[in-house]
Amino acid sequence: MAVLWRCAVTAASHELTLCVARPSTCSAGRTTMLYCAHAIFYYLYEGQASFPVHENLYLINAPDPATAMQKSASLAREYEQRGDDSRLEISGVRADYCFAGIRKLIEVAQDDAAPLTLPGSGIEVTYSVFEVEQLADVMRLAEGGRVQVVYQE
Repeated sequence: MAVLWRCAVTAASHELTLCVARPSTCSAGRTTMLYCAHAIFYYLYEGQASFPVHENLYLINAPDPATAMQKSASLAREYEQRGDDSRLEISGVRADYCFAGIRKLIEVAQDDAAPLTLPGSGIEVTYSVFEVEQLADVMRLAEGGRVQVVYQE
């Protein structure tokens, strides 16, 4: 299970670089929050010695953490490329791009004194690329566990 973190930013804070938004009201009258979902993907191909991993961060609008988790996973699955749908190659070998899970979900809050305008839900804001030794490491990472990674710039 992914970990839910709460991140609050005050107008006086200069150390935190994550821009966040206050709760807004959707058309049905429910309050929504902005969440940052950390989605873990990996490449799978024949003869690989390790597993290249991407951690993509998406902004998600949702009324609660459970809905944010569901929306995040659904969005991430749309980016998978597996089997006949995959057009990826690594070193000339056909590869699959697989979604492993949501590593963590951060609920983002904002000081009311600092209004921000943000893009819509579902946008990828950044990503990291690293490598792990085994598929079990990928799955442990996707569950929020600790694994040794080689970070690639």
